[in-house]
Amino acid sequence: METKLIGSKSKICSPQGDEHKISLPDFLQRFEIDESGISKQEAARRLQECGPNVLEETGKENILSKCVRQFRDFFSILLIIGAILSFLGEYLDPGKGNLYIGIALGEL
Repeated sequence: METKLIGSKSKICSPQGDEHKISLPDFLQRFEIDESGISKQEAARRLQECGPNVLEETGKENILSKCVRQFRDFFSILLIIGAILSFLGEYLDPGKGNLYIGIALGEL
């Protein structure tokens, strides 16, 4: 029963990510189990060694900050400025087609 340590936990606690590619016998050998599963004592030992099998929730980002983050790059700022200038040009000199340019730039 070979145990390769990864950090402070064994290979049982830290899957390598290729478990879906290997054969069943290799999978069973890697995780030191048989086809019937593990005993309650082994499950309790692994729970103690590896901790519970849960995903911890990370901090959630609100919708407003997600929206603002989309407009931080240079090209987005350039398009917004172009749309504003086109609407301003339509306001100052109507009928020249600046409205349509402003709408097109705003849609991008």
